[in-house]
Amino acid sequence: CRYDKYRGVISLVSVQEGVLKKGDKIASCHTRKKYDVVEVGIMHPEEEPATCLRPGQVGYIACNMKESAEGL
Repeated sequence: CRYDKYRGVISLVSVQEGVLKKGDKIASCHTRKKYDVVEVGIMHPEEEPATCLRPGQVGYIACNMKESAEGL
């Protein structure tokens, strides 16, 4: 995770099953808080926005999380 002052916490994720895309609703396993995914993308080596992340892909998501302690 890292923090961007405009987008909040940027989490690195590995998609194991299903598809993750902008507009999806996710919940933190740690805190049970719910978030809307506002951006997904792949690191190439810089952030490159994508329409979705599919199984086997590693990328990043931004979901307006304000503190990394809220963790996914």
